[in-house]
Amino acid sequence: MAIKQILTVVGGVLGSAVLVAGPAAAQGYGHQAPHGHYVQHHQPQVCYEQITTPEVYGTVKKQVVVKEGSYETKEIAAITKIIDKKILVKAGEWETKVTPAIFETREKQILIEPARVIWHVTPPVYKTERVSKPVETGYGHGHGYGHGHKQNAVLTFDKQVLVEPAKKHAEHKPAIYKTEKFNVLVTPEHHEKIWHPPVFETKQEEVEIAPTRQIKIFHPPVVEWQAEKVLIKAAHTFKRPIWKAYGEKC
Repeated sequence: MAIKQILTVVGGVLGSAVLVAGPAAAQGYGHQAPHGHYVQHHQPQVCYEQITTPEVYGTVKKQVVVKEGSYETKEIAAITKIIDKKILVKAGEWETKVTPAIFETREKQILIEPARVIWHVTPPVYKTERVSKPVETGYGHGHGYGHGHKQNAVLTFDKQVLVEPAKKHAEHKPAIYKTEKFNVLVTPEHHEKIWHPPVFETKQEEVEIAPTRQIKIFHPPVVEWQAEKVLIKAAHTFKRPIWKAYGEKC
């Protein structure tokens, strides 16, 4: 830092020397006198006296450090902010959905015995009749066998006489069925992939934007203007000539 000095002169400066010179005539030079006479003058005597000049002082204003500059450590608190944050509650997942097959119960007729024709035959009906028939025996003995020559005999025997001839008739038997239930596939089993997106929950959370930090602050020095007496010119001694008339003592 530059310091401006203001100088005030409080004293005067004495003259260094005063020379007293006489007139040209006093230098001892001759000159033409009236009436043509030449007048001879003697040179004046030079004496010296010792002169001491006083010290010359002035006042200067300058800056004086009253307090030195210093650093201050200042702590700045962290800067936070409230934000909305999504929190995963349940992760997304694939679900396999199975739709079972659909069946329908139906009925069908199952043939147990096919239709057929049965023929029934009614045997003929006979009756027994006793029949007597003469016969020639060729012996002629009579008494049944004929004892006489060519005498007829009577042969008695049972004879089957047809009363009713045999009969044949058809019996038609229908087919025999039974009802049976069975399942019919209407819609087959179906597999389907279903995506369930993740579930989030929004919560407020305080987050740090800037951390706690320390900064250094410089405090400049404290200065004041103070007046100070300073020597401008030191005292000195010198000899000053004094001119005296010829023959005069110093």
